[in-house]
Amino acid sequence: VSEYFLIYKPPIEKKEEGPEKRPQPVPGLSMETLTSAPGNARRSRAKILTLTISHLLKMTIRGFFAQHPL
Repeated sequence: VSEYFLIYKPPIEKKEEGPEKRPQPVPGLSMETLTSAPGNARRSRAKILTLTISHLLKMTIRGFFAQHPL
């Protein structure tokens, strides 16, 4: 099984660190939160992604209601 992975390296699809896909800074998140704790990197990255997505959703909904008042 290990030789298979040595020969075939699957393409990495997670490219969150790309400069064009860098999430906008969410208030309350500093760069220390992003870069500290390398052992926690996976979980904290998921948490940061969740926070960023929820923040973007919140902003989108807020902008939508600003343009379309009830």
